[in-house]
Amino acid sequence: MKQILAFLLILTTLNGYSQQIHLFFLADKADQRGSKDRLEMENFWRYVGPYLDYPVATHTAFTHQELLATLTSTRIVAAKDIIVFYFSGRGEAASDRVWPIMKLKDGDETPMRDVMEILRPKKAHLTLVVADCDNQPEPVYVTRLIPRPHPPALRESSQKLFLGKAECKKMFIKIASASVGQRALRDKNGNSVFLGAFLAAMKEQMTEGDPRWGLNRPLNTVKSSLVEKMQEQSNGLQRPRFTVDCPAGIDDDEEETEPK
Repeated sequence: MKQILAFLLILTTLNGYSQQIHLFFLADKADQRGSKDRLEMENFWRYVGPYLDYPVATHTAFTHQELLATLTSTRIVAAKDIIVFYFSGRGEAASDRVWPIMKLKDGDETPMRDVMEILRPKKAHLTLVVADCDNQPEPVYVTRLIPRPHPPALRESSQKLFLGKAECKKMFIKIASASVGQRALRDKNGNSVFLGAFLAAMKEQMTEGDPRWGLNRPLNTVKSSLVEKMQEQSNGLQRPRFTVDCPAGIDDDEEETEPK
C-alpha cells in the first residue's frame, strides 16, 4: 500500500508540474545599464508567457560560482520547457575567438561556453543562450517598452515560434551580440543596440504565419531579421554571431560560419 501511495504521489506531482520558461541572468551589481537591459529582457518573456500558457521563473546570479550552481541545480521536468540565459555587460574575446567571456566589474569572469556546457544536457524544448557584451581583446564601453499582450492572433503564431514543430528536435541556440573583434554598442540613451534589435526581431517573428529561428530557411527568420536590424542600427559596426546546434546535443561550432 505504501508503494502504491508513493507512486500516486509522484504521478500527481509530475502531472501537476507546469511547463515553464526558465529565465537565467548573470548580473553585475555595479552596472546600472545592465540592470535596465535585464528588466527589458524579463519583460519580454513575461509578455510571451501568457501566449504560451507558461509561467516565467526568474533566477538571477551575481557571481560565476553562483550562476553555475543555479544552472546545475535547476531541473527540467517537462518536455516543452524553455530555457533562456541572458547577460548584458562587459566582455572580451575568449582564446578560441568564438564565444566571449562575460566579465563583472569586480573581475569575476564566466566564459559563455561554461553556460552552454551546463544547459546543453538538460535537453529543454528550446534553449537560448545570449551574451550581450564585447567580443574583442580590449573592450571599450559606450525606454523601449514591451506592449501588453492583447491581440489574440499573436497567441497562435507565438506558440508556433516557441512551442511548435521546431526546425530540429530540442533546439540549442547561441548568440553573441558582437562578432570577434567587435564592441557591443549602445545608443545615445545608453540602450543596448543589440537588445533593441533582438526584441524587435522576436516580436516580428511572433506575427509571422510560419515563424522560424533560422536553421533551414535563409530568409524571414529571427536570425535574418536580427542581422538586418543590427546592420542598419549599428551602421555595420556590430554583427551578432547567431548559431543553432542541431541536434541540441552536438556543438556545431567547427562547421558554422558567420551570418551572411
